[in-house]
Amino acid sequence: MEVELLTGRHHQIRCQLAHIGCPIKGDLKYGAPRSNPDGGICLHAWQISFVHPVRKEPLIVTAPVPETWKGVKD
Repeated sequence: MEVELLTGRHHQIRCQLAHIGCPIKGDLKYGAPRSNPDGGICLHAWQISFVHPVRKEPLIVTAPVPETWKGVKD
């Protein structure tokens, strides 16, 4: 699932997904049935973009999904 944040409000993604009955895997605070073995939640920013504060050029930073999440089912 890809989500684009509009407001940047704290826990926005977690709240909205829980509200429609789809809590994030491992997110006990917002209704997941059980935690992940490492205590984290399966929420990952694979790409972030912003304007460099000095050069004023757009920057895009990407990170792959963690290997430990691949093929994991709840």
